[in-house]
Amino acid sequence: MFLIPKNLRVIVLESPYDQIQNPGIQALFGKIVALKIEGYRRVYPDGVLPVDSHDFIATHYLVCEEKPSGPEILMGYKNVTLSQCLRHRLAYPGLNVLRGSEGTEAHQQALQAILDRCSRDRTPLTYGSSWTISPAIPKGELKDFLKDLMTAMLVSSELEAGIPERVSCGGLRVKTDQYFQALGYRPLESRGAPLPPFAQGSLFGEQAIMLHCTRFSDRALALADRFAGLWQERFVFSAKKPPAATALPKAA
Repeated sequence: MFLIPKNLRVIVLESPYDQIQNPGIQALFGKIVALKIEGYRRVYPDGVLPVDSHDFIATHYLVCEEKPSGPEILMGYKNVTLSQCLRHRLAYPGLNVLRGSEGTEAHQQALQAILDRCSRDRTPLTYGSSWTISPAIPKGELKDFLKDLMTAMLVSSELEAGIPERVSCGGLRVKTDQYFQALGYRPLESRGAPLPPFAQGSLFGEQAIMLHCTRFSDRALALADRFAGLWQERFVFSAKKPPAATALPKAA
């Protein structure tokens, strides 16, 4: 029987941009960047950059093991809202992905239609990306557990925030396209037909599919229920909290 690791904690870091003067935030953000670079180097060609300007404004969702020296990140991903992009005058991340990839004119039009509708109707919309599990974790029960926990975190955070729509990009070789489609995501469509995979420029030509979700699958909702306790006990770093509440948690 698989046992959940001791001192496991879900940590949420909201907008490092708004908290960057806090030394604890600087340390945690540095760990996030290091995890992503190390993780992507194990999977993609040398030179692929898993970090960009959106990391400074995103909400980062982490699964950490608390140690005396501070949290060790086991897994993480980030979400960026359309409203955050507008605040900082940054392009929506999905558009950046498509604009940097050849042969995606139809994809860009389909995604722009979603953005225009959400902006017009003031419908909250997120873009999820940069999912990374520590390369130190081998295949097996712990890695499978972290995948399920990520699903629970994604579903719980979106439902709790009242966000009805989301977009992400799934890679065919690493099978994240299958992972997200099992959660209820579907390929972008043009004239009622799903759009095909494309060579993602930012990943040096890796085949990918741009996906859109308006309803989570029953399996995704069930995982959110299963891990509700860990989610409710999460530790949140937020500029909305007083500085004393944003000290890095440490193991007893």
